[in-house]
Amino acid sequence: MPSRPSFKVMLIRTCINRSGIVPLIFALASSLAASNVSAQQTAKVTVIVSSGGKHVPDAIVREQNVGGRTDSAGIVMLELTQGAHTLQATKLGYAPDTVSFSTIAGLDTTVSIELTERVHTTAPVIVTAARTEQRIEEVPLRVEVLAGEDVDEKTAMRPGDLTQMVAEIPGVRVQPGAPGMGGANLRVQGFRGQYTEFLTDGLPLTGASEAGLSLVQLPPLDLAQIEVIKGAASALYGPTALGGVVNFVTRRPPPEGGRPIRDLLFSSSSFGGLDGVGFAGDRLNDSWSYTVLGGAHRQSLREADSDGWADIVGSTRGELRPRLFWSGTSGSRLLLTAGLSGDERHGGGISSASAPPSESDRLKSRHGDIGAVGRIALSSGTLLAFRGSIAGLSRDHRFPTGAREQDGDASSLAEISATRSVQRAIFVGGFAAQTDAYTNHSLSGFDFAFNTLSAFAQTTLTASDAISLSLTGRCDRHNRYGTSCVPVAGVLFRQLAGFSERLSAGLGAYAPTPFIDETQGIGFARLRPFAGAFAPDLKFERARNFSMDVAYHTEGLDVNATGYASRISHPVILREITTGPYAGELINAPGPTHTRGLDVFAVFTGDPISITAFYGFLRARETVPTDDAGTSTQREVPYNPSHRAGLDIAFDIEETGSRFAIESYYTGRQYAEDDPYRKTTPGFTTIELLLTQKIARQQLFLSVDNLTNVRQTNYGPLLLPSPSRLGRPTTELWAPLEGRTIRAGIRASL
Repeated sequence: MPSRPSFKVMLIRTCINRSGIVPLIFALASSLAASNVSAQQTAKVTVIVSSGGKHVPDAIVREQNVGGRTDSAGIVMLELTQGAHTLQATKLGYAPDTVSFSTIAGLDTTVSIELTERVHTTAPVIVTAARTEQRIEEVPLRVEVLAGEDVDEKTAMRPGDLTQMVAEIPGVRVQPGAPGMGGANLRVQGFRGQYTEFLTDGLPLTGASEAGLSLVQLPPLDLAQIEVIKGAASALYGPTALGGVVNFVTRRPPPEGGRPIRDLLFSSSSFGGLDGVGFAGDRLNDSWSYTVLGGAHRQSLREADSDGWADIVGSTRGELRPRLFWSGTSGSRLLLTAGLSGDERHGGGISSASAPPSESDRLKSRHGDIGAVGRIALSSGTLLAFRGSIAGLSRDHRFPTGAREQDGDASSLAEISATRSVQRAIFVGGFAAQTDAYTNHSLSGFDFAFNTLSAFAQTTLTASDAISLSLTGRCDRHNRYGTSCVPVAGVLFRQLAGFSERLSAGLGAYAPTPFIDETQGIGFARLRPFAGAFAPDLKFERARNFSMDVAYHTEGLDVNATGYASRISHPVILREITTGPYAGELINAPGPTHTRGLDVFAVFTGDPISITAFYGFLRARETVPTDDAGTSTQREVPYNPSHRAGLDIAFDIEETGSRFAIESYYTGRQYAEDDPYRKTTPGFTTIELLLTQKIARQQLFLSVDNLTNVRQTNYGPLLLPSPSRLGRPTTELWAPLEGRTIRAGIRASL
């Protein structure tokens, strides 16, 4: 009779069968750790932590993954293996210190660590998205920043793309794209996705149009922080930033004398996803240094509900991005970057006996870019800054309708500016030239070649410790839409201790392109083409935006509330055509789009727990035509949740290097457009779990996305009874398709 397998063997088999190879790490690590400890002889060590003759309670004493916290007498007991050891003691308000010693098996040892008291200062968060380098609490315009442990946490939860990274920023929502391709747009304060400008270290490397790279194609391992400016930001970055700016700030090389950076991340998901990403950085000499990001990703095609449509898009992707840094005297510096990436996706229809026949959706894209950003110190208080980039993208898209579109996008930017600091004032002025060209090799009437010449100026004045203000103006000369001049102003008040208030208002302008939310999944084959080049009859889209922000900060607690309102004139929409050879056309809407909302969030930090909570209310209405005779009506903007809320609770146990986080997100009802199954969508709640464990310089992580297993197909069919006249085979996405997903992996610092 065969012997019964051991518990360890059963655990290993379960991990392989249910979650893939990488989750096996946890079983192996715990097994090896237990066997190693039992195989080696140990000694008891008493550690006494003091400062100036006084006991230091609640100090963390640790060596790699072994540690503890001192009691009220400043004492902690540890059990260590025989041999040499180095313990480090840390506590907020004291300089950390280490002690080295050796232990002998069976012999108790007592060691003392003396800490030096010091005033603790938190490293300031410096933001650059508002064009001046300032501490975040001193910027008159409201800038949201995601940095530090939040970036590390989101990298572990979704290491292959940025969708999870930006999902919990108040006022920012990741809008799922076409169900066939698994893409995503970013809606800032209810603005549609095409109005958001994406920058990397201040450069538009993803392309200036919506044909560029998306959030699902950018890994987060090289990110240091994300900066978000909400609302009309055209005065800062031109006619591509009507709805806001998202600036991804990347990690820098180690400082002089610092340890080289060697990070590797591998992960596997329960739905056949594999991610491998590496990041390295080091110094070449006193002036030059570098970083390199490289990655490869694969996702298996999966169908969860036997309806003949892929719920998880199959994909393969790879990217490589080296960066070269130079730093000179008096603050001069230079960043050179280049990037290459390739992506192939396939989704849509899957052969199934129980599903109607449909075509698959396939997309192949290739992207490349180069860029430079830097500054030269001319004299005391004066800097000459420049930034420039060239980006190109080619795509081959086969739609579920059988149509095939091959197209390409090329963009460039050249900008020079001067910054002068005079006592309490900062002056910025400069000029820019930007191009964006799109060519559709399969269809005519949608090509465009936009050229924009710009001049801008900004003044930031600190009137007193309690009041500072910023005023920015920009004029853009667009070859297709003419001249547009827009301002934006912000005022910061800090009269009461711990409180700050910001008021901001501005105008914005947007140069329309064929890439709007509604065309991303259907292409242009069934749209009425324009005569010759794109958009001879379209107008500049213009916006007015106002926001008021109130924040309170005290030790361990931050609370912020933002109210906002905006109005977009001449928004470009897709109007369906009921007769004739074409099914739709792009027009300026007959009336404006109005948006108003409120975002509230709070962050509490107290050892060992941190809590983040947010709530968002949004009301957005647009004017759409009802017939060809000019009749129009107002309606809610589709797929903008009226209410959103989130709660994130994290526990950090520094003694053992463990971290546990649970996140819950509520998405309220949404108006559903052209959905025969519903007029409004139901609200739903998703829950995410994350567990990380540090072992020496490695970090193991296990995450569960969508623990509640919410899937849109649980509420009704995804496939339409028959494809729409525009060629859309499914309803729009308003909830997750993939359901519960388990992901596990390891991040190693070599």
